[in-house]
Amino acid sequence: MAESTDEDEVIIGTTTHPDQTPAADAYFQCGGKKKIFNSTIQACFDKTINSGKPVLLRDATVLRDMARNSSNTANVFPRLAWNDLCAVKGIYPFDPNYDRWSQLAQQFNIKVHDWKRRGDVILVALQIPTDFSLNEINFVGPGYLHFMTLAIQELLNVTDRKIILRPHPSDKGNSATKYLMNIFGNNPRVMVSKIKDLYEDLNRSWCLLCYNSISCVEATLYGTPVIALGKSAVSNPVSQHSVKEIENVHEPDRKGWCNRIAFYQWTNEELADESWQRYIWSLLRKCIVNNN
Repeated sequence: MAESTDEDEVIIGTTTHPDQTPAADAYFQCGGKKKIFNSTIQACFDKTINSGKPVLLRDATVLRDMARNSSNTANVFPRLAWNDLCAVKGIYPFDPNYDRWSQLAQQFNIKVHDWKRRGDVILVALQIPTDFSLNEINFVGPGYLHFMTLAIQELLNVTDRKIILRPHPSDKGNSATKYLMNIFGNNPRVMVSKIKDLYEDLNRSWCLLCYNSISCVEATLYGTPVIALGKSAVSNPVSQHSVKEIENVHEPDRKGWCNRIAFYQWTNEELADESWQRYIWSLLRKCIVNNN
């Protein structure tokens, strides 16, 4: 596949095998590689990322209230970023002249609540241990489960508060919960939440602790302080980052952060509209050019 000579056109390459990866201006990828993928699939991901070409990544929205408040699924609102979906490494589009946050907040009834610690427990938002968002510790570190074991042990050492583990709703085998309760199950201060609704759990929480769970976004907007242990957490710019900070007052201004994350996702109606397509592509093109 030849590279384009038209500056307004980009040839997108597709591949299902690393030896068949075509020459392209850029690549498009849904999600990222995971520990559970076979070696051929992992090699496809590695080859595009290591190609030296931009990789446009798609995932579900980080503003899950858009889906919840419109009776849709999160995948109806695609998130787009270059090279990495993690908030720190990914290159996301942004337009300082467009107040997209106000538009989305009004359209989908998304509220920014005052900071408020509504309870006394520490809510730990667990993740699927093999999810691609955890690659930075699963492929080059001791792994997510080991990391969270150390985090909970540190919590037990620095605070007397009760710790509630919130299982990930898509972790069908509750693998993370079972692993951690095998270690801490005999400690009366460590419990598992039986509550389905996140906001009910937040209503009894002093703070939410996670690695980089998207729950950090809901908690931050709800006014519950977040300790985000992973730099890649979407809420990282407005979160605490150490267990040792758990008793500290933390009420940062969220306006700039809200403006940024409003550009993380788009509606299917916007993506189907020709004028919106041109606008979104201009932002995507500008941000990748400026970061290369």
